[in-house]
Amino acid sequence: MRQAVITMMWSFQAIFVTQMDEISQLRHSLTHTPADTFKVWILRDLAYYYQSIDADSAIYYARLGTNLAHQLRFPSGQIWCLYQEGLAYETKNLLDSSFFTYDHAIEIAQESGDKLSQAKLFNAVGVSHYMTGNFHDAVKYYHMGYELSDSLQYLEGTSYALNNMAVIYRQQRRYDQALVLYEKSLAIKRAERDTAGIISGLYNIGLAFSYLDQHSESLDALLDAELLSMQYSGVVTQIPNIAIGIGVAHYNLGNISESRRYLEAGIAGARNLTPEKVSGLAYLGSVEVMQRQVARGLELIEEAYALSLHSGRKELLRAILKERAKAAEQAGDLKLSNESWKAYNAISDSLNQESNRWAMEEMQGRFELLEKENLIHLQRLRLEREATQRIWYLVFGLLLLGVLITITLFLRKIMKQQKQLTLEAEKKDEALKENDLLFREMHHRTKNNLQLLNSILSLHSRNVHHEAARKALESSRDSVGALSLLHQQLYQTKDLRHIAFQTYVRNICSYFQAAFSLDDRNIRLDFQCEAFYLDIDRAIPIGLVINEMLTNCIKHAFPGLDQGKIDLRANKEKSQITIIVEDNGVGFSGLVEAHLGTGKKLIQLFCDKFEADFEFIDKPEGTMAKFCIPI
Repeated sequence: MRQAVITMMWSFQAIFVTQMDEISQLRHSLTHTPADTFKVWILRDLAYYYQSIDADSAIYYARLGTNLAHQLRFPSGQIWCLYQEGLAYETKNLLDSSFFTYDHAIEIAQESGDKLSQAKLFNAVGVSHYMTGNFHDAVKYYHMGYELSDSLQYLEGTSYALNNMAVIYRQQRRYDQALVLYEKSLAIKRAERDTAGIISGLYNIGLAFSYLDQHSESLDALLDAELLSMQYSGVVTQIPNIAIGIGVAHYNLGNISESRRYLEAGIAGARNLTPEKVSGLAYLGSVEVMQRQVARGLELIEEAYALSLHSGRKELLRAILKERAKAAEQAGDLKLSNESWKAYNAISDSLNQESNRWAMEEMQGRFELLEKENLIHLQRLRLEREATQRIWYLVFGLLLLGVLITITLFLRKIMKQQKQLTLEAEKKDEALKENDLLFREMHHRTKNNLQLLNSILSLHSRNVHHEAARKALESSRDSVGALSLLHQQLYQTKDLRHIAFQTYVRNICSYFQAAFSLDDRNIRLDFQCEAFYLDIDRAIPIGLVINEMLTNCIKHAFPGLDQGKIDLRANKEKSQITIIVEDNGVGFSGLVEAHLGTGKKLIQLFCDKFEADFEFIDKPEGTMAKFCIPI
């Protein structure tokens, strides 16, 4: 093991020396090369080798290459010098400049018909959108890069796009899906015998397993990556991150000595302040505390904590807070430990809310895409009808100019056209029916996806031991269940834009009756709801509010009681809809936790958005929650 760590540290030094040697040789060649296309590539290569050393130098040489390629009317050289300039802007976190540079490169590639460069640049723009947190546009560009690469049989681009989409899934904490895409990408790299790509793929798979708390599998993948990187003669920039990943895996498996060696090697080899290096500092601090170097350990953790506060990476900050809380507890600093756990729980709640928002944005994006496609189809049908009418009028006018002997042919043609119009009308009716079927299929699939998400949340909640995290997962599961009921009802009805609210409330009550085993707990849930219809934009937030109100009653109104009653009333007036949930439980004091939970925040968000009112009313026996939303 000691030899492996020493070998890895020598690899870090070798990479840096190799880069400086390449730069020295290229700069020497630059002074003796005439202003031709070969000199453009020398400038591009200089920008490439300066990327990880000096971003400003990379920009300088990339611009020289772009200007020379423009003078030589050499579009390929322009494209790839601009690409290196865009990468350097990303390194400096100047993302607006990066977007502008990539767009310019894409325009040149399109004008010159260079589809391969377009595919590569689509992936690069996707990365830039990812860096800004715009996951929707990032996935859009990754898909464009994937489709174009696939059509060109460009396996490297296909694998790159798959890997980048997996990164977004990982960012959204959909680790199982990310793992599937990483493995597909790795299979392509193995088929290409791309050693550097295989190393990167194994590293990503190791990370995915780590996020899934499958640390043995994570360690196996990362050790394979380490072994392959030591056998590989090329440049592997991920060597420090691999070492840190191995150290984290050993830490979670209880192999503290191996963990320390790898963490120290990875941190020493990381020349830039990456999230992996920051994470490694925190874990090394925890190792120091375990090995009774308490002061040094807490100092490292605090350094990592200070760096992570400004990184914008909540997952990283949460992991460091967890190590900070455990280390402080072991050091006897209970105040710091409690402070860290509170911050950890707050970030966990924020991450859960982000996951819900991403899920809603994804569903909204799919719905808008389907609506757009349907609108285009209807417009096409309208244009076809107008074209048919113009043709009919033209033929009719020409026939009027004919002589009497053409009357028979005229009538025959009219009958033929009428028959054709009838067939067109029938086709259009079939198209409209197909649109209706597509809407139903959309709601059906949405319902299935929500049910799947409900099951996943249930599974995770059973495996989470932290009480606050488990409650957050259960609350999210109940909200997803309410949305699933709404889409199931839309799928079963004729009107796909309005929902029978009385039926929806009945379904919600039945869902809670079964989900919380109310009959077994001797809790009676009754509802009164007028028969009226509600558009889906109002039905979704009202359903989520009802979900939170009922959840609060069921979970908090009857502690220690073996019976109870909950009444749900929904009334629609001219200007508003009023929802009242009333129980005969322990009263307002028993609902303190409900007031402080994420459900209360969710209800407040809806109140702010729709200018609605919400209040708790304490009664002699029980509590009443009232929600009024204007219509």
